[in-house]
Amino acid sequence: MKKIYKLILACWLLLPAMAFSQRVYSTSIKYTFSAGAAGNFVGNINTDFTITQDAVDGFMNVIVNLQASPWSVLNDYTSNCWGNPTLILNQKNRYVEFRVKSASPISGTWEEDILGCDGCCPTRKTWPTVPFNIQAANTWQIFFSTIGPTTGGGQNMIDTAGTGMDFRLKNGTYSFDYVYVGDAAVPPVPTIDLVKTQNKPAGVAQQITLTGINIPGRLTDGLVITAASKSDGFISDISFVDLTGNGTYIDFSSVPGQATLNYTPVAGMQGYGDSIIVTLTDTIRQQVKNMAFYVNILPGTNNSLSSVTDKISVYPTVTKGDQLISVVIPEAVKGGIITVIDIMGKTVSSQKIDGTSSKVDLSVFASGVYFLKIFDGTNEVTKKVVKE
Repeated sequence: MKKIYKLILACWLLLPAMAFSQRVYSTSIKYTFSAGAAGNFVGNINTDFTITQDAVDGFMNVIVNLQASPWSVLNDYTSNCWGNPTLILNQKNRYVEFRVKSASPISGTWEEDILGCDGCCPTRKTWPTVPFNIQAANTWQIFFSTIGPTTGGGQNMIDTAGTGMDFRLKNGTYSFDYVYVGDAAVPPVPTIDLVKTQNKPAGVAQQITLTGINIPGRLTDGLVITAASKSDGFISDISFVDLTGNGTYIDFSSVPGQATLNYTPVAGMQGYGDSIIVTLTDTIRQQVKNMAFYVNILPGTNNSLSSVTDKISVYPTVTKGDQLISVVIPEAVKGGIITVIDIMGKTVSSQKIDGTSSKVDLSVFASGVYFLKIFDGTNEVTKKVVKE
């Protein structure tokens, strides 16, 4: 008999735990509206508004036609405290994000109710109104906001939404692409691939492709990229290639995207270096990512012939009368000298180089073999010509 009493007592003690174990907690709500993914997100259909789901395009369409104040629609996130998951908003996941467009611009405030439940009681809470502006008609826009302390009920920093969350919309026609609440809406930090140290010549324009530009798991709307040098005077002309005429161009045809950056190590700064800092800013969610790479400035090809020796052109190599000889250097050489030397090793003329092309006049000299020595102060290139 004692054993029976002990068994009854044990079962009685376990009843609260058994009941409590039925509750399922969740910190994340993520709705998209493609086929089979809409869940219970259907709202309360009545004469004041209608909701239809376009599973083919993955949208939920809402028409609000109430002449009075904004109407609560888009509820039914959860069913009840003891059935479907109870959404918990804590100190780290108090966010909501959705992508929406409307048939006309909307300006005003937006309000959300958290229906129940602290300790599974029917406590109604209200998230105070926040700005809600759709700036252009029929244009997708991402709305993101922090869920601040609620009014009503308790647990302002840890709220439980056991029966639902209402979004109050003004009169209008809306389309929703997705809705995230809690962990699903926590703003991610943008990403960009690292760039290795660059070794580049002074005075020569450079171009580099930046890759891995992305907001992980999010649309890239609102992503801005900027670049600047850490110090002044070492790197100039920092800019992005813009193929659209609408500002910085980022190619998101394949995600992660890429952007093309131009920069020029300043002439005369060889032996020095500086960092270029690239900043990604998610203007919607206010997240920032910095990436920097260092540029070692080498002696520029504008001061050196060493890298273009085989590419220097001298023509014609056989000249008659007053015909000029052209000396073409693929990259600009500044401060260099072209010296004309005869077969006996005597210098008969010299002239400065300033650019990529110079003309040498042999018309005043006797016929014979001459050597053109192209000298930049460090390196020397010799070319043979003949005057008939």
